[in-house]
Amino acid sequence: MGALSGRESDQPMENPVPAAATPVGAVADLDLRVDEVLTKILDRLGPGRIEQATVTGSLLLFPCRLELGEQIARELGLDLPLDHPRSIPGYTIWSGQYLGVDVQVRASLRAPVGSGS
Repeated sequence: MGALSGRESDQPMENPVPAAATPVGAVADLDLRVDEVLTKILDRLGPGRIEQATVTGSLLLFPCRLELGEQIARELGLDLPLDHPRSIPGYTIWSGQYLGVDVQVRASLRAPVGSGS
């Protein structure tokens, strides 16, 4: 038996990974849509409330002050909190959809449920 050259045979391999289901144009449309929604959010919230936004097919908003995050999330109708108490400092990410785009807002860590705070 001779040595193999990294393949089991000299026949071309079929691509085991199917082609992407989303056409390139659809990805560009999504990016444009996310940019449009970000502009609408910034217009709605007014100046000086969002320090940074990460755009990756969805939006992650970082308020200028973490203590404003929950209020901003509620203004946008985002009502799914995910607490990160072991981070330093701890924080909560509020998630949901705004105008059909997934949006998350970073906020101060919520008080534990039932703590009365």
